Amino acid sequence: MQKTLMISLMALTFIYASESNSSNATIESNISLSDKASNLLGDISNGTKELTAKIKDSTTPLIEETKEGANKLVEDTKEGANKLVDAIKAKTHELLDDNATNEIDAKALYSKCVGCHGSDGKTKALNKSPIIAGSDMNATLTKLQGYQLGELDTSGMGRLMTTQVDGMKLEELEALAEYIAKMEK
Repeated sequence: MQKTLMISLMALTFIYASESNSSNATIESNISLSDKASNLLGDISNGTKELTAKIKDSTTPLIEETKEGANKLVEDTKEGANKLVDAIKAKTHELLDDNATNEIDAKALYSKCVGCHGSDGKTKALNKSPIIAGSDMNATLTKLQGYQLGELDTSGMGRLMTTQVDGMKLEELEALAEYIAKMEK
């Protein structure tokens, strides 16, 4: 940009000189004007360099400070994420350990059934129901779910059976059905 300005000023100076009287005084005046323009461009160039240096000097610390802040933020985020992952792992292990120690005790669930079906599952409940020992697991599960929902009333036993299985979770019903299926016929 400075070169363009310089060339433009010189061109104007020479155009002006050629249009005006070609006297030595006019030429010297034009040369003096050209020298002044050149000096002015030099001053502008020096000022621009100084300004650029000042801007660089004042922004470099800010850039470094921003980089340091960003690096600290990244490190803090990594540290927080690692702590979160560790906490999730610990909770997962805790839950897995709880599940291992809290396995469903199907025999305890069957204790509700002993009064009518007998400890071996070979008693006809109130002489109305079939023997349940060794029954198909899926068929037994379906019946237990039907009783739980109040949709099944085999041999008039619906209400009694509904109270027996009420509040049991699906996993408990499955464990009970499996326990009955494994009983010896």
